Amino acid sequence: MGKRTFPLAADFSAPTAMLIARERPERLGFARVMNPEKYAATARLCQLQQYDPNRTPVIFVHGLQETGASWAPMVDSLRNDPWIRKHYQFWFFSYPSGMICRLMITDAGDKIWREFFGTSPAKTPIASETRKLLEEAVVFNHRPEVERVIFISTPHRGSKFASGWIGRIGAALVRTPRHFTSIYASTKPLLIADPAARTLKRMPNSVDTLEPNDRFVQAVDKLPITPGIPYHSIMGDRGRGDTPNSSDGIVPYWSSHLAGAESELIVNSDHGAQYKPEAIREVERILKENLTVSSQN
Repeated sequence: MGKRTFPLAADFSAPTAMLIARERPERLGFARVMNPEKYAATARLCQLQQYDPNRTPVIFVHGLQETGASWAPMVDSLRNDPWIRKHYQFWFFSYPSGMICRLMITDAGDKIWREFFGTSPAKTPIASETRKLLEEAVVFNHRPEVERVIFISTPHRGSKFASGWIGRIGAALVRTPRHFTSIYASTKPLLIADPAARTLKRMPNSVDTLEPNDRFVQAVDKLPITPGIPYHSIMGDRGRGDTPNSSDGIVPYWSSHLAGAESELIVNSDHGAQYKPEAIREVERILKENLTVSSQN
């Protein structure tokens, strides 16, 4: 300006704070768990800025009873780094359901289906509409677009909290979508009996599928993560330093730990590890490492 250069400053946290204050997404957390059918339309992939083909998308996916707002402190901190801001763009996926990131880097094929029904989808005697819906849910392979994953406080093998009295009350309050009620009634007689799983008179919901003895949790745990996709783990131990017997109060280490992870960081935190500065710095480190590796390939 006038042949002079003036330094500019930017506040990247103000837009996020204004968005959260205006939309109040935290109101949806508990409501969506309790009534997923009512809030099904709230599932969406959101961009925090206009799409830039020259910047790699980082997609934040929240956990049970949370919303995209739970990632605000981390996103704000990462955006303050000019180098990360130059190379990455931040999106978040919001949805009224349970865990999904592990499935996006897993080649299951029809293995889970066969474990449930004892035969292939084509040979399972169910209505074509029901078969199509179930295939979309349990027959899948990894997403080729996903190049690296960071798990934070993730219950890969479930949590005993879900099978305790608090979890049982919560599961009982969840409203099963009406469409799924009839589907479950028609498929239940075809399911292979699982003596280890708790007997239910209704379709399992997002709380039930966090129990350590849930057959879906156990089936996924048997499947290896797709080779060639690096993954990292961050979890809390509440400052007790008692790993591998540690827990963040909700998810124990034996559930959040994944063998084969490129890195694993345990922070002094409860289940909200994503808010901790140590966890944010670790995500920053991994993002920078990712670009270094990508530039060498």
